[in-house]
Amino acid sequence: EEGALVIFDGLDEVLVHLTPAQGQHFARELFRILPPANKRQPKTEAIRRGRLLISCRTHYFRTLRDQKTFLTGEGRDGIRHEDYRALVLLPFNEDQILSFLTETLPDEDPARVMEVIRSVHNLSEIAERPYTLSLIAKHFHQIERWNLEGRKVTGLMLYRHMVLSWLERDTGKHQLTPDHKQALMEYFAAALWRSGKRLWRVGEVEQWLIDFLESNPNIAAHYAGANRELLKEDLRTATFLVREGEDGFRFAHTSLLEFFLAGFLRRALVHGDEGVLQLPPVSRETLHFLGQWLEDDDLLPTALATLVRIRDAYRPQASELAFEYMLYAQTHALPAPSLSGLQLPGADLSDRVFTAEGSDGFLNLSNLNLKGATLRRTSWQGVNLESAVLDDARLTQAEFLDCRLIGSRWVGADLTAAVFRRCNATAADFGASTCRSTHWLDCALAEARGLPGAHRAAYYAGNRGFSAALAQPFQKSAAKPWMFPAHLFAHGLSWSPTGDRLLSAGNDGTLRVWDAASGDCLRTLRGHEGWVHSCAWSPTGDHLLSAGNDGTLRVWDATTGEALPLLRYHLDDDAWCVLDMADGRVQSCGSEAWLWLRWVYQHPETGERELLSAEMFGPLPVLPGR
Repeated sequence: EEGALVIFDGLDEVLVHLTPAQGQHFARELFRILPPANKRQPKTEAIRRGRLLISCRTHYFRTLRDQKTFLTGEGRDGIRHEDYRALVLLPFNEDQILSFLTETLPDEDPARVMEVIRSVHNLSEIAERPYTLSLIAKHFHQIERWNLEGRKVTGLMLYRHMVLSWLERDTGKHQLTPDHKQALMEYFAAALWRSGKRLWRVGEVEQWLIDFLESNPNIAAHYAGANRELLKEDLRTATFLVREGEDGFRFAHTSLLEFFLAGFLRRALVHGDEGVLQLPPVSRETLHFLGQWLEDDDLLPTALATLVRIRDAYRPQASELAFEYMLYAQTHALPAPSLSGLQLPGADLSDRVFTAEGSDGFLNLSNLNLKGATLRRTSWQGVNLESAVLDDARLTQAEFLDCRLIGSRWVGADLTAAVFRRCNATAADFGASTCRSTHWLDCALAEARGLPGAHRAAYYAGNRGFSAALAQPFQKSAAKPWMFPAHLFAHGLSWSPTGDRLLSAGNDGTLRVWDAASGDCLRTLRGHEGWVHSCAWSPTGDHLLSAGNDGTLRVWDATTGEALPLLRYHLDDDAWCVLDMADGRVQSCGSEAWLWLRWVYQHPETGERELLSAEMFGPLPVLPGR
């Protein structure tokens, strides 16, 4: 109420350990620090509006829509998107890096420092992040020596050097040796991550140490006569940990947690200990540290052999973790075995995106076993799933774009609202799968089995190599209704003369052209300033005609969607009609449009002039009179 600025740093570090519902509740508690009057009333002398600043890693939210939904409290707390500004902290540019180096290395020429940074592989990218730039500045002379020695400098090297420097600095002050303390930090990072918490109370930390020593006699033997209280103190005062609040302990920086967690993963892989890899999903930064660690490890073959064993036999959580690392490694040129034949039956990979981006050709997931897996809303782009098994998988709203699906199995899978576009599904088996609004578009389907034929179950367009008898395209005379994801309300609908396109008119002021076989929206036409009540194709299919409550009839080019010069203004403010065109002239229209335009129809048999119903289609036998 006094105009204060409240800062909460690291929202993602909390949310990653909470369920979505718990995360929303936590966010609402943060938002409540602002008094209710602060949210709506304008700033005055009496009201000094406070501010709330929350930081979060950019990639925590899967999409911008997810970000907006979260920050508006899912629309439940009256928070609107205009109530806040979402700002992205951009990487440092070269001028900002130079400015930082000038301040932190006053005895060095910033231009020379930048030259060294540019000469080291990937170091320029690392320097764009404020925290790692501070490490570069602090250890610049060591980096320079590494560069002169021809060594590859990575983010991992910086952190290892920093950790080693801290451990050596504390030699003689503590009970634990540097090697044991680093191992202790790695196991502590894994235990903390497995617990789903970002900090532990002091009692939890100390009890964990006692349990760790008991389960690791090889390390405990070095401290058989040591005072346990001194060992507890040694852990609490480690440089890598900080106390938060009354008695909470956490890592001093998230990147330190990720570094030590990667060290734990590397240790487990090189020792062939798959059992301890049952961990919740880790961050991309942790995966990158792990890959760099393995890249520089003499025991790399042993680590890869462990990954192969996990690949070939499913282990809950450990297999998902190995999958995440091997995917990341493929797109970042880090060491990893082939993903072909990976076993993930029953895994939950919902909302994930799998793409060949960053790799050559297809992302190779051939022979992948996802039997019974939960894959809702997943996106597969440029993925080789040849001979993959997805029997009984739950694939609601999944999409497969430009994928290789030759010989794959989908028996009993739930494919509700799934989309296959430009995929090679030759000899794939879709038998007994559940299909509702499932789309196969521009796919190769030769010898594919089990494709559904019900119109509401599946839509087909532009496919090759399959029998029309297996999957009849939607017919104009079909008895069952077909819902398009179009306007909130559709007031008019018209078939094209060829029967392969539909034109709809809606209350959002647009006309939409649809592919009648696939249900895809091909074009959206905008120009009406209110609801569009009715629409029609010309008999030749070259033009479209629409009428709206802005009092206008409008003509459109059916090929380009371009609006032609305005046909006519109505004398009232509402045009209800259904219209067809021939030779560029209005051939039929109904309801009030006849009255206001004074267009009437002379019946060819009776000679009487009468109005047509709004449902009349097709050219009239005679031109309308005036």
